[in-house]
Amino acid sequence: MSVPSNLLRRHLRALLLALCVLFGFTAAQAQTPILLSDNVGRVDVWPAVTTMTDPSGQLTIDTIRDKRQNFVVPVSAYATLGFKYGVEWLHVPLRVADNSDGDWILDIDYALLNRVDVFFVSNGLVVKTLRLGNDQAYALRPLASRSLAAEVMLKPGAEYDVYMRIDTIGAKILPITFSKLS
Repeated sequence: MSVPSNLLRRHLRALLLALCVLFGFTAAQAQTPILLSDNVGRVDVWPAVTTMTDPSGQLTIDTIRDKRQNFVVPVSAYATLGFKYGVEWLHVPLRVADNSDGDWILDIDYALLNRVDVFFVSNGLVVKTLRLGNDQAYALRPLASRSLAAEVMLKPGAEYDVYMRIDTIGAKILPITFSKLS
């Protein structure tokens, strides 16, 4: 008798979560900062992503920073949270290489996200905010591109906690990268 694949996936997720709890694995332990180095050129952030669901959609960046312990490593397919109702927050720690010029492009290569608010936090302070999404008029977008993208100037040698508030009515597909201009 074969086991339906969705049932098998559910059991595997439950087993993974149980092992994480058993061995004391937390989101904070899982997160190694992404290094933005000019000689790399393009960095995929998904390996460092943790998430937190905000069902009411009422949390703000000021309240979310105090809930870092509630962020968890996603157990979904790579670079997607699938079709989930409600707002989802992402957290990505990053460090800019000392020798970087600090000029980077943040790109979410999925144009169907309605609204993405991005907050760069350094030393506990919000130092940069961006608004991306297809609910924003094309002329008002930070970069004229098919994807959701913005140029960001980051301080060489600095560390940032990047928080993204994802609010969309469709699938949350999140191929997120930082890259250098070609």
